[in-house]
Order: sequence, then C-alpha cells, then structure tokens
Amino acid sequence: MKAKLDTGADTSSIHATKIRRSRGDNGKTWVEFRLTDEDSDRRVRYRKRLVRYAYIKEHDGPSQRRPVVKLEFCLGDHQQEVEVSLVDRSGFQYPVLLGRNALEKVVVVDPELRLTAKPSCPSEEKD
Repeated sequence: MKAKLDTGADTSSIHATKIRRSRGDNGKTWVEFRLTDEDSDRRVRYRKRLVRYAYIKEHDGPSQRRPVVKLEFCLGDHQQEVEVSLVDRSGFQYPVLLGRNALEKVVVVDPELRLTAKPSCPSEEKD
C-alpha cells in the first residue's frame, strides 16, 4: 500500500473498514477490521489485540478516539512492527500515513521526493 510519510504526526494511521472491538476469553480487548489494497482490490481481514486508544485532534473539530493496533510494515528493505490507529481515510490520497514514531531511525525524509522505494522485504502472510 502506498504511504505518506508525515514527520509532523506522532502516530501512524491506516485506512480500515468494518472496525469492531470485542473481548477475548482472557479479558483483553481485540479489534477486528479489514484492509484493502486499492491497487489490487485485495481485501484482508485482521484480528489484532488493542494496544491503546489514540486521541487525534482534528484541525476544525474535537478530538477523535481511535483504536491502535500493531502491524508489520515494510519500508524499502526494512521491516518493523508499527503502532497504527485505525480510521476511515477514504477521503485522503494515501491509505497509510506513517508518522515520526514509525520513521525514526529508519528513513531520512526528503519532502521533494515521491515514491522512491518499493517494498523488498520477504513476503509473509500473517493474520
């Protein structure tokens, strides 16, 4: 999925649909959601443990409470687990926004460049 690198944002976010929270047998909260790769129209359903809630201040409105989960990301040849908030990003150009917590010590951002690296991490399907 194409991502926008945003050094002004702390937390990363990803376009997710059908977001539902549930309690597991152990009392932990889980989040079920779907991600869609718009280039291939491939939809994948995930079930991840809720890490926390992020409160994101909108430019022209109140704070929005979003569930945060951990997902594996591949930036060029670097793979890492990243905390991402789940939100409807259908109104944005990029389905993924990678904030500075995900970028720190991994990439150098040149704002004049676009789409400079394709993922080259070993492909591994996870649920």
